[in-house]
Amino acid sequence: MGENETDAIQEKKGADELEQLLAKERKLWHIEKLQLEMKNLELVNAIEVKNNEVQWFEKKLEHMKEMATMEQKKTKSMISLAEEKKGENEKLHMKLAELEKQLQAKHAVDGDMEVKKINSLSDFSNALIVKEQSYKDELQESRKALINALRDGSKVSIGVKRLGDLDLKAFQVAAKREYFVKEEVNERAVELCSMWENYIGDPDWNPFKTITDMRGRNKEIIDEEDEKLKNLKEELGDEAYEVVITALLEMKEYNPCGRYKVEELWNFQLGRKASLIEGVQYLLKQLDLVNTKKRQRN
Repeated sequence: MGENETDAIQEKKGADELEQLLAKERKLWHIEKLQLEMKNLELVNAIEVKNNEVQWFEKKLEHMKEMATMEQKKTKSMISLAEEKKGENEKLHMKLAELEKQLQAKHAVDGDMEVKKINSLSDFSNALIVKEQSYKDELQESRKALINALRDGSKVSIGVKRLGDLDLKAFQVAAKREYFVKEEVNERAVELCSMWENYIGDPDWNPFKTITDMRGRNKEIIDEEDEKLKNLKEELGDEAYEVVITALLEMKEYNPCGRYKVEELWNFQLGRKASLIEGVQYLLKQLDLVNTKKRQRN
């Protein structure tokens, strides 16, 4: 074989190898292109889904704002009417008391006429009391609707609080005195918290005592000598003791008819029950913030 034939063979071999390498590179490029196109399609679909979710949420918020505005107008109207009726009722009670005094001083001949007049006023007063109770029931229904709207909201300003709930953090502090591993601390804290929730919900346990204040009125306060509470303070410390005391007092004040947790509209900044007007104003403020962000985004 001559030198020229050898060079031709080598050149052909090199060309074949180059062609194979280029074919491999084209194949890889084609695969990467398909992958990029698929990822781009997935991203477009994800953006479309997210836009649909945002539009649905914005429509829902707009509906909530309309409902809240209607509820606020209705609430203000009912409160104003209730106050007006309350004032009228008080005046009628005063008039009734005055007529009763006059009745005692009048002659028996005039007695029948005065009695009829008093009975008429008394019937009218009772009718007003029934109407006043009806307005109170409507206000209570509005309060329940507001609680449902704010149940999953923030706990910073106005929100919903479950009166009688125990703060798990206090029991974590107690558990850290006994355990050092995080998982064991959390497990023990949950166990202790659950146990004390059962205790405070037990109607047969009465950790209260009755005292008489300086005005001669009876008042129930925490019995610090109660065995369960004493053991709680000694074994778990002041943090757990304070949250249990707070829960007991909340349930006593806001749910005196039963030892079970209730949801209440709450002003977390002032640590008290929130008024209906405060709740409606807060909800409208949050909706305005959402609309502002929406306008800025657009």
